[in-house]
Amino acid sequence: MPGKLTSLGALLAFNLGAVFGLIGHLTRTYIFNDVAFLGYLLVAIAVDTLSGIWASLALHQHSSSRLRQVFGKLAQYGIALVAIHVLTSFKVGGEANLFVTTIAPSFKGAIYTLMIWAEVLSVEENLHKMGRGFLPKWVRKRMEAFAESGELPPAPTQPAENK
Repeated sequence: MPGKLTSLGALLAFNLGAVFGLIGHLTRTYIFNDVAFLGYLLVAIAVDTLSGIWASLALHQHSSSRLRQVFGKLAQYGIALVAIHVLTSFKVGGEANLFVTTIAPSFKGAIYTLMIWAEVLSVEENLHKMGRGFLPKWVRKRMEAFAESGELPPAPTQPAENK
C-alpha cells in the first residue's frame, strides 16, 4: 500500500505541475508577461501610498476611504495592464501584429511610463502638501498640465536678455 500511495502522490504532483505550468504559459501569453515592470509599478504605488499616509498624518487629515482607494487603483492598473498586453501582443494569422511592430512599437513603453509618471506626480503632490516637494516648479506645472489635458504644454521659453 505505501508504494501505491507514493506513486499516486508523484502522479498528482506531476499533474499539478503540468496544470500550473499551463496556467502560467496561458497567463504570460494572453494576460500579462512583464513581471519586471509590475515590480516597478508596485514600488511606485507603495511609495505613493506611504507618502500619502505621511501627508495625511502630518496634516491631521486621516481618512480610511483614501487608503481604500489604493485597492481601486490596483484594480484599474491591473485592467489597464491586461488591456495593453492584449493590444500589443495579439497575433494576426499566427504572426506578430504588423501595426504594433511597425507603427506603434513603443506604445507599451509609453503607457508604462505614464503609469509610473502618475505615481511620481502623486508622490510629489503628497510631499508638496507638507512643503517637501522635490520637483522643480516648472516640471511640476508641466506634469500637472499634461495630467489635466493629456497634451504636452509648450516648452517654457527664456526671456531675452536686455543688452
